[in-house]
Amino acid sequence: SGNKYGLLYNWTAAKYLEDNKETLIPGWRIPTQTDYNNLIAFVGGWTASTNKKIKSTSGWSGDNNGTDDYGLSIVPSGLYRAGSFQSLGANCCLWTIDEYNSGNSYFLRVRTTDQIMDHDFKRNGYSIRLIEDN
Repeated sequence: SGNKYGLLYNWTAAKYLEDNKETLIPGWRIPTQTDYNNLIAFVGGWTASTNKKIKSTSGWSGDNNGTDDYGLSIVPSGLYRAGSFQSLGANCCLWTIDEYNSGNSYFLRVRTTDQIMDHDFKRNGYSIRLIEDN
């Protein structure tokens, strides 16, 4: 049946994929902050109703499942930080390729009731969502 949440990657792995995308993932790339900001603007802005539209229809804790209006099916895959797995069912953190500084990078965090653009340690384990190159 497979893993419904996928894998978690540190930012170095995301950067490796991006740097080698022609051979590893031809036609696809790691999103930028701008890509995610454009997505959120397209689906309605940084609101609770937008949050519901981009989330999967199952798996979110506290009856906070989404309607998946755009087929994104963002699942609550949780994260890996400070030596432990956390927030399964309540969070999905998606790396961007954009660095904040030498130790941190930006990511889109989709939570049970909202979504934000944030930055955190590159060593953390977050999800990667590829987008098609244009």
